[in-house]
This record gives sequence, structure tokens and C-alpha cells, in this order.
Amino acid sequence: MTAPHSLDALIQSDQVPTLPEVAVEVLRVTQAENPSVKELVRVIRMDPAIAGRIVKFANSPLFGIRRTEATIEGAVVLLGNTMIRTLVLGFSLASGGVSCPELRPHFQQIWREIMFQAAAAETLAHRHEGIDPAVWFLAGLLQDAGRTVLLNVYQQEYVDRVIHGDTLDSLTEKETRAFGFSHADVSAALCSRWNLNSGLVRAVRQHHDEPKHSSGNAATAARGLYSAALCCQYMEQIHTQPDVSREAVDRELMDVHHCLPDEVVEVLADIDQQARAFAAVLKADVGVMTNREDLLHRAQQQLMKIALAEHVRSLNSESNGDDCSDEPEQPEQEDRGSWLDGDTGAFAERLLDRVVPDEIEDCLSDQKTLGMLSIELLEAGQPCCPLRLKTAADIVRRSVRPSDRMIRQGAAGLLVLLPELSLNMLARVARRIQEQTSCELARTGVAISIGGLMIVPAGKKPAPLKSVLAALERSLSRSRRAGCEQFQILQGRCAEEVPVEQMAEMDA
Repeated sequence: MTAPHSLDALIQSDQVPTLPEVAVEVLRVTQAENPSVKELVRVIRMDPAIAGRIVKFANSPLFGIRRTEATIEGAVVLLGNTMIRTLVLGFSLASGGVSCPELRPHFQQIWREIMFQAAAAETLAHRHEGIDPAVWFLAGLLQDAGRTVLLNVYQQEYVDRVIHGDTLDSLTEKETRAFGFSHADVSAALCSRWNLNSGLVRAVRQHHDEPKHSSGNAATAARGLYSAALCCQYMEQIHTQPDVSREAVDRELMDVHHCLPDEVVEVLADIDQQARAFAAVLKADVGVMTNREDLLHRAQQQLMKIALAEHVRSLNSESNGDDCSDEPEQPEQEDRGSWLDGDTGAFAERLLDRVVPDEIEDCLSDQKTLGMLSIELLEAGQPCCPLRLKTAADIVRRSVRPSDRMIRQGAAGLLVLLPELSLNMLARVARRIQEQTSCELARTGVAISIGGLMIVPAGKKPAPLKSVLAALERSLSRSRRAGCEQFQILQGRCAEEVPVEQMAEMDA
């Protein structure tokens, strides 16, 4: 059979999967101006298998549903029109046959990724008010539907030119070069063919297009699909590259979806678990979907080691006055010992006047913010013992990104550098550290104070270290008196306290 050479020809050809009658009718009913529950139930009853699977889904713990609905009428009311439409489309797409048995492993891989992206979109939607998770789940389910079409139509050519093609190019670049259009184009065309709304079609078409980055990004469906695709790409990479950078994923989940740094691995693991559950519900042929939680934690440890190695390498390079890029990836024990504090594993206090000015200057040159936390632990008004400080250092390390730096400060203090954070996120990280440290050291009588500073790029010269440390000390002093974390903003050379009301607004 001759493969179509244009997107229009492909979509109009008999090689593109058609929806069964019940799916077509469900789309018609659910997209009506005033959908009728009675009519929707009647349509679903046309296919007893689909009706049974919908009732089973309604009785499952997915989407937070807890009460039992034994009837199709109850399930339709409970799930709502969007979720019913999503499930029926999902059942239909997942039941599509494989035209060539030799291609089955590739279809299974694509469906594993589809399930993960749909679960990611649904999970991330729950982190925003006013977003219907079922809408994002539907979009996530459809965003890569075009990949299954292209594989089914072009078969071995798709495998050779795209799946096994030049790894330096993106998936969509390889597809467009090979066929003149990408899977995103095919997916969007399918959505249009099924009369789905234009916003969803646009989100599906643009799910690989990186949005302009800012902390105020709206939680649109397009943004949710982009985030889902980014997370999926990372999860696939860590199978063979556990040390691959997670920086883009961290930034996306923190800036757009309000995840704390220590929630990123947890969120990815939850999505992975949800993906397996959805695959079971839809009966998609995904092959073996393994639990990747352990893989995520191993990757996290690897990233922390790499970040430490990079920081030590930079310090060695500055000390030696030459490029040490040929040194081993992991720092030698003697290098670690020369730069790190023995009690906490943080960088030694003597490095404070080297590391902090360099970080401030880097952020100024890149026009990026620099968050700083000054953490102090006192026991009966005196510096706590090294063991308590080590516990706090371990909590800090778990609460920040692998690349963030921590420096010993005084007998019972730690200084943490967190580039490119919003003041809101800096405050949330401080609150997490405060809560966890207070909890773990509750019986010891240790009091923790946290002063925060957000350095905002301004002018041509970086703020002097003396001004930075003075602003941090003022915040720390206020924290001791208030019993909770306090913050200042330093713009140029002028520090300004953050009013309590503004902190309350950020918490809200």
C-alpha cells in the first residue's frame, strides 16, 4: 500500500484509525450545548464492554474517587462528560491493532510514553485551581496519538528514519524531514477531525514548542502538555543516562506547577505510578511498565555527586589558575577534604568570601535572581552540637536542588545559595526546612532561625559581600525575635524588608 505524501492525504486515507460508532456518538452527545445524561447513558449502553469498563473506572481510586457507583447512570454522573469522553476515546485508541507484528515493541514503547504523558498532565492539573484534570488528561492522551499513526502507516521507514534516526535532532525534526509533517501535526488533525475544541487542538499541536519562560506562566493546556512531554523525555533518558541533567524539569515543575525542590522526584514517581494504573484501565498494550521510583532516586544521588564534583573542580581551577576540565568527573577524596566542612559536608566557611561573590556576579551578568538562606541552630542560647548541625545540613540538602550550594557559617550556621528562585519559592523552601528541622530536632530543645535574602539584579556592579551578609544578619535577627523565617530584598545596594502582609499573600 502506498503511503500518503501529505498530511491531508494521510488524514483522509483509510490508513488512519476510525472511531467506533459508540465513540462517535459519545463525542456527539458530550459536545452538545446541553448534554443529556440520559442520552449519554443510552449511547454507552450500546457497547456493554465499554459500559462495564466505565463502571469499573468509577469504582477505582484513580482521580481521587472513593465512593462506589455500581450502575452506569451513577458512573456517568460521577465522572462527568469530559471524563466519559476521555475514557471512550482512550478505550478506542488503545484497542487499535498493530498492522505489523514486528513493530509491536515500538508501539508498546510509544504507548508507555502516552500513558506517562497523560498521567503527567492529569497530575499537574491538580496543582492548579480552576483546571479540570480530565481535560488535561484527554489532551495528554491525544498529544502523541500521531506517533502511532505514523508508525502504523510508514512502518519500517518510520523506525529507520525517526526511531533510529539521528539522535542530535528532536523527534519532530526527524519526522518533518522524513515525511513533511510531525506527529504533533497528525495528532492535532485527528483532534480536529473528531471536532474537539480549538483550544485543545492548539495545545496538542504545540506541545513540543517551548513557551516563553517566566515565573508567571499561566497554567494553560498547552503549558501542561509541554510540561508532560518534558517530564516524559527525562524519564526515558534516565534508563540509559542516570546522570542526565534534570535542570529543565526542575525549573518547569517549580516555576509553573509550584513544586518544591524536594517534591520533584516524588511528583515524577507518583506520575509513573498513575501511568501504570491508567494503562491497566485502558487496557493499552504497553508491554512491561516497570516501577521507576528507585531509578529516580539513584539519578538524584548521581546529580548531587556531579554537582559537588563541578563545584570542587571550579574551586580547584581557581586555586591552580588553570583549566582542570580533564580531572575525573568525581572529586578525589583529598579534594573533597580540602574544600568541605568535616561536620556538615557543606563547603568550608573559609570559602564564603570566594563562593558568594562569584555567585552574585554570575547572577548579575545573567540577569538572574539569587536567593540566600542563613540558617542558625541554637541550643539553650548556645551554638548547637555538631551532630545537630549535621542533621540540619542533611535536611537542607534534601530540601534544595542538587546544584544549590551550602556553606558552613559560624559555629552553628549554614548559608544556602539558590539561584533563579522567586521570592515565593524561596519562602516556601525556608518554611519546609524550618518545619522539617523543628520536627526532627523537636526533643533536643534546638531552636532554628532562618533569615532570607533575595538579590535582584540592578546596576552594573554586584552588591558587595559586606552588604549582603549585613542584610542576611538583619533577617536572621528578626527571625530570632519573631520565631519564624524573615526575608529581605536587596536590589542594587539597597536592602528592603519584606512586609509580613506580603509573606501572608505568598503563603496564600
